[in-house]
Amino acid sequence: MAPSKSKSGRGKSWTTPELNRMLTAVEAVLPLGSNEWESVAARYDTELLREFNERDVDAKKRKFMLLKNSMKPTGDPACPEEVVRAKRAYYLMESRAGVEPFDDTTSATVASAEVDDTGAAAESPEKHTTPSEGVTAPPAPILSVAQAAPETATETRSASKRCGKSPEQLEQLSNELKRRASTVGATGSMTVSQTVKRRRTIDILIGKLEHDHDDGSDAMQMVIDMDERAAARDLEYRREREEREAKREEREQRRDELFFALMAKLVGEKTMPSSR
Repeated sequence: MAPSKSKSGRGKSWTTPELNRMLTAVEAVLPLGSNEWESVAARYDTELLREFNERDVDAKKRKFMLLKNSMKPTGDPACPEEVVRAKRAYYLMESRAGVEPFDDTTSATVASAEVDDTGAAAESPEKHTTPSEGVTAPPAPILSVAQAAPETATETRSASKRCGKSPEQLEQLSNELKRRASTVGATGSMTVSQTVKRRRTIDILIGKLEHDHDDGSDAMQMVIDMDERAAARDLEYRREREEREAKREEREQRRDELFFALMAKLVGEKTMPSSR
């Protein structure tokens, strides 16, 4: 007898301890990319308790996105703690996706690189970054050769997939930013907020509208003509409808008169023999 095949159905629901374990793994591996979910799954499956269910990478990622996309606001007292943690983790993930100059000779690390526990303990004090996006902390004072620890291998820098640019494009962008910084004189003066960008965009649109004022007046006249034609069509439709209603009432009135005349004739013929 052939062995019965097990049905592939929906997996078991997540419990609160499982959600907390998954979110803890996510917070430890931030920021998340296309490859970091493997690290999240590895942390989740390390020394997994017996009452926890084994889940694949897609299940963890899908559950995290469901929590993140929950419509419940975090300020609501009824908002679950898991939703608050997922939204906070996603916010940190978005704020840490930065760009690092690739031709820089300092020992600053990439903001989006994953740091393990063993690597963090043995990391040189020269390597540190600030949590703000795209801002690299100034390098520490250079130690002497006797004090500095010898490097065993050359660090390979790679571009985070979240920035959407290749290493060559990032290097070109870094050179452009350095050139602008040298002309302006200060890197901080180059920072432009989203509000300023939005205002500049609005000013450009207003300028285009003022420049195309003649075209706008023609379009306005065309809209007015279309409204007038629509009003004329509406008036013609009402007039035709009133004419149809008047003709219908006239036909009904004639039919009623003919009916009454016929009934009067029939009643008159019946009363004549009785009077005789």
